[in-house]
Amino acid sequence: MGGKSKDKSICESRKGQVSLEFLIVFALFLSLLIVAVAAMVNLKKHSDDSLADEKAILADNDISSTVNNICELGEGNSKTLDVGINNFNIEFDDTNNVLFVEYTYMGKKHSVGVPVKCNVEADENPYDRNVRISYDDGRIKIEKG
Repeated sequence: MGGKSKDKSICESRKGQVSLEFLIVFALFLSLLIVAVAAMVNLKKHSDDSLADEKAILADNDISSTVNNICELGEGNSKTLDVGINNFNIEFDDTNNVLFVEYTYMGKKHSVGVPVKCNVEADENPYDRNVRISYDDGRIKIEKG
């Protein structure tokens, strides 16, 4: 009988050891999972910021390119442009002839400036998606479309 009880206690101790090893491995797996999820959240935030920057750059390039085209075509020309973003501001720096588009995405402001050939009047901030760009009275006017 003494041999059976000794075998039984060894078996129970091995079960305890296996359970402890399982808990350690499981805890290690959970820690790695938490680190991976945190990295993914950080990556998503970074990609959202990059996307907003790209949207502002594309909008500014589209607007300034259209401004330059209409400026070259002269008086009486106009075009309505779908910028692709909503709720953005357009500012013009008279001294350097630079057109700025400011766009707020998820609480963070993104601003891009591009030089243009003509003086620009853009007084209807904020703009929504469509803008009308026209050349009247010797000046480019940007209005809500």
